[in-house]
Amino acid sequence: MDLNNKVRDFYKDLRAIWGLIFFRHEVRITMKYIYPQDLKAKPNMWLWNIKDFAILGFGALIGAVFLIHFHRSLPLGIVGLYAFMAIRLDETTVMDYIRYAVRYFLTTQQYYEWR
Repeated sequence: MDLNNKVRDFYKDLRAIWGLIFFRHEVRITMKYIYPQDLKAKPNMWLWNIKDFAILGFGALIGAVFLIHFHRSLPLGIVGLYAFMAIRLDETTVMDYIRYAVRYFLTTQQYYEWR
């Protein structure tokens, strides 16, 4: 939103308040939020949603402690794997994609009709 639109919206709101105070007109002021999609979408931080990002941060902290004190990198590997599996693009994670593929190819019965 550029400066001209902000100024225009400010004066529009100012006229609405002016009309409400002095002329007793009923005025409806609407708010439009910029992020995320007018507050209707889930918030994301880079490629992960906020819950996954918090889990990754906590896991990275625990993994760093294990690496420094016990010289074991397994927790960092698990956190890296979870980070890859939780990447979210267009409301679908890599984990969801793998789950759908396993369900399609392995667990559900395929129906074939020969002609």
